[in-house]
Amino acid sequence: MQNTEMQIKYSIIILLEEETGEIDRFVRRIHELFSKKYEPFEVILIANGTEGFFKNQFDEIKNEFSNIQIYTLYRKNTQAVCMKAALKESKGDIIIACGSYQQITMESLGQAIDSLDTQIDLILPCRKKRVDPVFNQFQSSFFNLLVRKITAHRFNDLSCTVRIVRREVMESIDFYGNMYRFLPVVAAQKGFKYKEIDADHFKELGKTGFYKLSEYLMRLLDIFSLLFLVHYTKKPFRFFSTIGIFFFSLGLSFIGYVLFDKIFSDAYVGNNFILITGFILFAVGVQSSGAGLLGEIITFAHGRKNKEYTVDKVISHSFKEKEI
Repeated sequence: MQNTEMQIKYSIIILLEEETGEIDRFVRRIHELFSKKYEPFEVILIANGTEGFFKNQFDEIKNEFSNIQIYTLYRKNTQAVCMKAALKESKGDIIIACGSYQQITMESLGQAIDSLDTQIDLILPCRKKRVDPVFNQFQSSFFNLLVRKITAHRFNDLSCTVRIVRREVMESIDFYGNMYRFLPVVAAQKGFKYKEIDADHFKELGKTGFYKLSEYLMRLLDIFSLLFLVHYTKKPFRFFSTIGIFFFSLGLSFIGYVLFDKIFSDAYVGNNFILITGFILFAVGVQSSGAGLLGEIITFAHGRKNKEYTVDKVISHSFKEKEI
């Protein structure tokens, strides 16, 4: 008997983190779209701490479709943990990752999948004619602007959770925390080929308006992590020494000011707040530079095996040595 597990072409991974009541309709639309392609596919649902909310929908979906797998995480985990768990259980050569609700029309999703040719490793839909509130559009535009300034890659809609990517890309990238959002940036950094295509925006079901302050802070931390990941992973000393030099110089300036004041004005130095602050800043600068140097040593010792590139194709495995 032929093994059908190896024949699956598409693995659709839906990460359920937000409580929306249309997951059953979303899955049916996904199932209908891929059934028309006449290619083997599977749908994997990951309930990230939302099993209780989706329980009734899960029961209906399991009874209706046979090629759907449902996994529940009772404690909320990061997106990276969820995606790695789903990837481990999936078998498709092409991964289609989606969020808790439908963000682009099924017609646009089908066109995006069809545009994944042999020259492209990753497709990123870019929503046009947005139908979400203006403030949400502003937040999304500002977030993408920051990422473009940091990475120099021209991504226009990283807020869209839809990713169409080859399995080899997912397996060669070690993302963590909530860095899944920046998967296209890291993939481009490693040399994988990507393409952004226009997509029609579907009705918005996610959060609107202001988020919690903690969510904004976490997003800023993610962007800061992205900055370090893109520019300083192999050279942490450059990053920390820049911070160290700043505090070191600031501390010396404070100390120099107090000494100047003491020499020319005979000012009292004991318990001087500026002098104490200067020594603290001086110490922080030295420690920051030391941390960078330690990171550089660790990177040199243990990080040399990590590839920063991707081989596109091998033209020849052998060559003749040319005599001079």
